[in-house]
Amino acid sequence: MIYLFGLVIQWVGRALVPALLVLVAGAVVVGLVWWLFLRRNRRAVVTAWLALILVTVTFGGWRSWEVWRDFNHPERRMFRDYIARPIPNEVTNLAMAVASPEMFHDGALIRFQAPAELVRKIVDHSLPGSTALAVVAGIKSQSPHDSA
Repeated sequence: MIYLFGLVIQWVGRALVPALLVLVAGAVVVGLVWWLFLRRNRRAVVTAWLALILVTVTFGGWRSWEVWRDFNHPERRMFRDYIARPIPNEVTNLAMAVASPEMFHDGALIRFQAPAELVRKIVDHSLPGSTALAVVAGIKSQSPHDSA
């Protein structure tokens, strides 16, 4: 049950709120265009509102799909966040390294198979799009301990 609550929280923060912001911004634009140019053209105003609704629903659906994908495949999000973005094509059998679900855990608890050369690039942080050093720098900057 707690995972579903986490999914709802993620969905509200990453899909619903941005979709509502798109709707509000679009409503302001449509309102200004109506007020300045289209007062007499009812068909154009209706078309503008329908286009705004279509854009908002499409944007909200896309963001909802992203939240659902991250919830169902947290290993992909962890790889992108903590190892490299984008995920190289040579990476196969990407899976969680623990038996319990870790949908919203902030850590790279994953396992995967890759050629030795790719693994060496990951270890050396020389893979294009490598994010590990930036994550470590972010953690160090948040640490209250002296870095010296």
